[in-house]
Amino acid sequence: EIDDPKDKKPADWEDNEKIPDPVAKKPADWDEDAPLMIPDEEAVKPKDWYEDEPLLIPDPKAQKPADWDDEEDGDWAAPMISNPRCADAAGCGPWERPLKRNPDFKGKWAAPLIDNPRYKGEWAPRRIRNPGYFEDHDLYKLGKIDAVGFELWTMQSGITFDNIYLGSSSDAAAQIADNVWKPKHDVELAVSEALRPKSPPAPKPGFADVLRMFKDRIDEVLYSINTFYGALQSEGFVSALRQERAGALGLLMVTMALGWLGWNASIILGFMYRLVVSAPAPPPAVAASASSGSAATAPGSGAKADRKAAKDSSKCAFRLAEQRSLPDSAEDAWSPFWLLPESPHDVFSLVTPADIRRIRDGARENFIKLIDKVFDRLLVLKAAKDLTKLQTSSKQLLNCIRILTRLVPFAYEACPDGGTVEDILLWTPRPRPGSGADYILGKQLVSAAIDLLFTSGFTVPPATVGEDAVVRYAIWENGIGQASSLGSSKDHVSNRVEVLRLVLVLASKTMYVSPAMAAAAPNRALHAIAYNSNKRMVLSLLCSLLNTSLKDRTQGWAIPYRNTTTMDPSDVLSLQAMQTLFVLLEYQAPASGGNEAATGPLAADAEADSSTPSMVLVTGTETGLQNLFRV
Repeated sequence: EIDDPKDKKPADWEDNEKIPDPVAKKPADWDEDAPLMIPDEEAVKPKDWYEDEPLLIPDPKAQKPADWDDEEDGDWAAPMISNPRCADAAGCGPWERPLKRNPDFKGKWAAPLIDNPRYKGEWAPRRIRNPGYFEDHDLYKLGKIDAVGFELWTMQSGITFDNIYLGSSSDAAAQIADNVWKPKHDVELAVSEALRPKSPPAPKPGFADVLRMFKDRIDEVLYSINTFYGALQSEGFVSALRQERAGALGLLMVTMALGWLGWNASIILGFMYRLVVSAPAPPPAVAASASSGSAATAPGSGAKADRKAAKDSSKCAFRLAEQRSLPDSAEDAWSPFWLLPESPHDVFSLVTPADIRRIRDGARENFIKLIDKVFDRLLVLKAAKDLTKLQTSSKQLLNCIRILTRLVPFAYEACPDGGTVEDILLWTPRPRPGSGADYILGKQLVSAAIDLLFTSGFTVPPATVGEDAVVRYAIWENGIGQASSLGSSKDHVSNRVEVLRLVLVLASKTMYVSPAMAAAAPNRALHAIAYNSNKRMVLSLLCSLLNTSLKDRTQGWAIPYRNTTTMDPSDVLSLQAMQTLFVLLEYQAPASGGNEAATGPLAADAEADSSTPSMVLVTGTETGLQNLFRV
């Protein structure tokens, strides 16, 4: 049956279940013109707000170029820079009261809905018999076959067909194959083998090669035993056996071999413990060669290099867990973390959660110093003006970002004793590695992450931000606040994804708090971004996230949707930007204790740090009284 195409819905048919109440009247005190937001009359202008100071001033150090011709080039004017008096102040320019929600706001009045007394339900046309319906009872009967066709989709040309047999006898097909196809096939194989270029015979391995191969196998066994032993200490036997069966098997075989030699159990266990603990760290030559950029490898040695990087990284993690209070000068323990990884997969697979927890819980001073050293290296690389010319520096900077993304969640996570290392690691002043000046890592880490989103040659094109600028705020995509796109490359887009992941990790503190405490627990990193008083940074970041998340690459302005398993870096950036935007827009400072954002523990982030190194281009983590992303 089908719907009757001639059946039409009656004109008086009511299919609206609800209708506005015709008797209802708008209340007399209902003000439809009342605004949603009104100025906060209780707000007071901060004492350090300079209304007479402009946000931008001419650069006093700028000089008129010698080849400048006023007649041809026009009147010369010094470039504008940020007013230094506004850097440490609450703000500059005309002060306006912040907006708050209007308690008298009611919006547009509409009559309430009531049940429609004339409602008859959803109308549907009547059903009739399908005149085109029929049944074919002889579907299996085929007519005479006059031709056979082939439909192929191939990426190669020159494909031909012959020896086609059409019939119902398998014996006949086999006979044709033996008599016709096989002789030609044998000749074709012989000709192909004769035309194939002959490769020189492989040299026979010498005694030194055999020793080297034997040493590599021994190193692999020690690496597997090392990994199994670390997982055994931190996660238990079952989990360690599931992660590293080869290490368990190697440990068992070595133990049985020593037992066969007549050693007692205590000597065997002591020997195995010393064997694992004394696993050598990567030699300084490895760090030196990687630091100088001479990471050339022989053809076909990629897998071997990956295995060596995995061993070196695992040894470094094991060394940090077992050797307490490593000094700053032990570069062979710190530098492999940003020198060895070649991809995000390397960072997240070579530095396992079990290794990180062993370092954090067993050698907390090394865990803190590792993050300090990685962040110190990030600052050095971020301040380089020729970052685009040095591929090694860009790779190291990405590795620093990935390592921090990997380690920070374990600072928020509860330790076995129930506490966390967040306050000690991120919000307690301590000497900065290399300089000795006190600094607050959490504040500087948030500031550096925001700067990296607008770093010349790394996340924005150099020509857009100027030759002498390391960090310059610019909106990534055209749309709100920007008439044209920056013309970013794929590397810039991929680097933004890496930095946004770090920003989301820094803002993830609330995920590690119980739901009952989430509303009152301070999220200092997220507060430092959302309540930032640097309006220029907020405007650039907000418009960049908005334009990037809403500007779909195929359908124009729309929420991005993909039904494929692999995504373009631009699509990944859109999703990351949308997640970051939602987190910033949703955040509100804890409401307990009055204005705790300005007077409570979160106010510590707003204090100026006079000992900030000159290489740190601080975005301005001074916090204001409101979330500027929501204003």
